[in-house]
Amino acid sequence: MNNDALSERQRMHLRRRRLLYLRRALLLLACAAILALLIATPVWIIRATRDARGERDTAKNNPPDTSQGGVTDAEGDTLPDVNHSTVILGSEIQSEYAVLLDVTAGRVVAAKNANVQANPASITKVMTLLVAVENIADLDAEYTVPWQVTTHVASDATRAGLNSGDVFTLRDLLYGCILPSGADAAVALAHYVMREQTSDVAEAEALFAQKMNERAAELGAKNTHFVNVSGLHDKNHKTTAMDMALMMAAAVQNEVCREVLAAANYSSENTLRLPPAQLSDGTWHSTLFTGWLSADREGILAGKTGYTDQALHTLATYTEIDGHKYVFVSMRVNGSDKAVADARTVYTTYCGDK
Repeated sequence: MNNDALSERQRMHLRRRRLLYLRRALLLLACAAILALLIATPVWIIRATRDARGERDTAKNNPPDTSQGGVTDAEGDTLPDVNHSTVILGSEIQSEYAVLLDVTAGRVVAAKNANVQANPASITKVMTLLVAVENIADLDAEYTVPWQVTTHVASDATRAGLNSGDVFTLRDLLYGCILPSGADAAVALAHYVMREQTSDVAEAEALFAQKMNERAAELGAKNTHFVNVSGLHDKNHKTTAMDMALMMAAAVQNEVCREVLAAANYSSENTLRLPPAQLSDGTWHSTLFTGWLSADREGILAGKTGYTDQALHTLATYTEIDGHKYVFVSMRVNGSDKAVADARTVYTTYCGDK
């Protein structure tokens, strides 16, 4: 036999040995896996059974409050949410997202896509108002508008007409934020509240927006993320009708906030000093009561409007019927008249002793 033939036989023998070793190794791995599965399965079954028993015992000892949806806030208090007693709204309203909240009873009366996130537009300023009021010790303290506030606000934003060097009380700015929906007044409030942490206007707005998020979470608004104080469009600036209703409810239960949200117009010594081109007759007029509703409030006691091209029209309102306090929030409807019609329909159909 020549050397080439012998070498080939040796190579074949070596390959067979390697294949044999590989098969043995695979067999050992398979056996180990089967053994591990046999050991782990009983343990998993025991743990799953024990956990399930524990959950049943917990549920038995702490039954959920189904009358209010079983949702709780950070303090463990039950919050209103959509449940089996909630009327699910459909084509009777034109808004894509909506919630009717009975604040007195603490329940959601009617809802439509209540927990779907959307852009709120300027009803954001309801939360701006609440956080500002809760963090300002003296509303009659004066604030001089820095030039950075006027330049920071986007050119397409609705303004109250603040000018660099103008002097206002903080109470003035609350009304300037809500009635004419002034983004400049909203930013000025944020700048004042965060003044000890930063002098930069943009940073102040971001910090104040985070403060709004923290307060919203305390109220039970779990699907909210604000990135600005005015509601100008941003893909990351979102909330839900349900969350917004909780925020509006908190605002109208604050006396100062309720007075601001209920005002049809406002003027002061400071607003009267503004040039006519900036502020007609020195008075701020409500976009809701002198705009969307004109002279007829239609039973609405307080509220805030909103609009951007992306969010369309949004509306947060408050009323009292048969001794109960109600908040209705609607989002994403194409037309202020339709937003008002939705509020009228829901209030007259589902509120009070029916």
